[in-house]
Order: sequence, then C-alpha cells, then structure tokens
Amino acid sequence: MKRINIGPDELETFIAVSELGSFRRAAKKLGVSQPSVTGRLQRLESVLGVKLLNRTTRRVTTTEAGERLRLRAEHTVMELRSVVQEFRDEATLRRGRVAIAASPTVAASFLPPVIRQFVHANPGVTLTLTDQFVGPVLQQISSAMADLAVIPFAGKSAEYDFEPLFYDEFLVVAPRDHPIGRKGRADFEEISRYPLLSLPKESAVWFTMRDEFERRGLTFQPAFQAFNLFTLVGLVEAGLGLSVLPQIIISRLNLDTLTTVRINGGIRRHIGIVTLHGRALPPAVTAFIRCLRLLRKNDAEMVSKSARRTIMPRRRR
Repeated sequence: MKRINIGPDELETFIAVSELGSFRRAAKKLGVSQPSVTGRLQRLESVLGVKLLNRTTRRVTTTEAGERLRLRAEHTVMELRSVVQEFRDEATLRRGRVAIAASPTVAASFLPPVIRQFVHANPGVTLTLTDQFVGPVLQQISSAMADLAVIPFAGKSAEYDFEPLFYDEFLVVAPRDHPIGRKGRADFEEISRYPLLSLPKESAVWFTMRDEFERRGLTFQPAFQAFNLFTLVGLVEAGLGLSVLPQIIISRLNLDTLTTVRINGGIRRHIGIVTLHGRALPPAVTAFIRCLRLLRKNDAEMVSKSARRTIMPRRRR
C-alpha cells in the first residue's frame, strides 16, 4: 500500500485558504508566515499531482479537484480535532472512565470515601463500581470489563499485577454469653472446636479461613454458609456458631447483641490493587490509583482505630 504523505498541517492550511480566499488571511488565522502557507500548499499539490487552487490577483478559489478535497478534508480534520481533544481532555482528567471491581467487604468499607474524594476532584470522570467475590472480579480484569480491582489477593501471578495497600485483620464474631465472647483474645485451636459460620466458597474470606485451617493441620468445615453478611450475623445472633470476619467490614455491621474477639497470633490478609499485567492504563485509571495510594495510610489507620473500637467490651442493654 502506497504511503499517504499528507499531514494535518497541509490539510488545515488548504481548508483555511479555500475558506478565506487569501494566503495572507489564512496565514494570520493559522499563526504562521505567508511563505509557510505557500510551501504547504505547494507540497500538497505535488503529493496529489493535481492543482487545487486557482490563483488570481483578487482572490484564490478552489479548482474542481480542490473542491472535492475540501469536502472530504473538512470532515477528516474535524474528526481528527475531535479525537485529539478527547485525548487531551482524558490526559487532563476533564473526561474519562474508570471501571472498578471490588470484593463486597472492600466495596462497602474502604472504597466509598476514596471514590467520593476522586469524583469531587474530577467531576468529568465517570466511575463505575461492581462488587463481587474475588473469582468473578478477576475474570472482569482478564476480560478488560474492569480497569482495576481492589481485593484481597495472595501469591504471585503472571497474569495480574498486585500492589498491596494495607493489611486487614480477622476477628471472631460471637454472642456475648458465648465462652469465646467473654474473652478478650482466643487461641485458634479453641475457636475451631465450635461450629463456624462462613461466607461461601466463592469469597476470599472462605479461602483465607480454609488456608489457615490447613496450615494448622485442621479441616475447615463450616456449619453454615451464607452469601449475605447480614444473614451471617443473624445466624451468629441465633447462637448457631461463631464467625470469623475481616475487621474492614465489621464496623459496618450491627453487632449490638454480639462482640468481637482477637485471635492470638492473628490472621491477616493483604488488600491491594490488581491490574492486568502489561496493560496500559488510561490517565483516569492511573489518577484513581494515585488516589488510592495517597489515602491508603490514612484509611489503614482509620480501619485500625475502627477495629480497636469494635473489640472494646460493649455494655449490656
């Protein structure tokens, strides 16, 4: 295929001359010298091999070939200007789109304040948030349906890049009158002797608990599984067992009739940013990731303070 040796400068110059009928006025409009206008048009005619302009002492007009070029060039230049402006707006965050995926616990706790701050600073950028369990979230990243994910993530992967933001500790949720509930701390082996209530296998919480049990040579067999955290809390309130939940979400739950207990030795997981390895990120996505990084220290401290408040003994009502 033969190369098209025509640039936007030549086309813009030709359109300006054909509209204004003057090399001098076109040069003034474009902010260039008149010789530059002449040189561009001569080069354009040389590349195309046809005359585009009729030059008289009074006015410059387009030839038949020039009129055909003008009709098409105006559309081409207009489209090019439009896409250039789009890119410039995206680069300066006047516009853009960020598709975020997150696990339910992260979406309900850490992300809302970050999104609020970002949207306030960049009102032209559209954000979407999808909350799902980790498996479907990673599928969204792989298929480019989501630009980034904020989820618990363990290990290394050739497909994804992971940037940790903060640690999230697990706490036992128990009835106040339960033997575990009356303690400030409890050993893991002691907790494992009671019926456990868990989120389903699709959740990162389930995998964390299973791995922790296996690491200790135990089998993780929850007595009940529920997709909804409020259902899980209701089962604990009914005295059907204990639950072990991440502290990041505990402050969002109504635990007036329950209590929380720390686990000796602790169970922690990393919460962080997952992106597709090798994928170039748009400016708005990069800016949102910067926002996550800036807020992670303050928010991690907030989560820690929230956890300290959560595990303080509650007065009976």
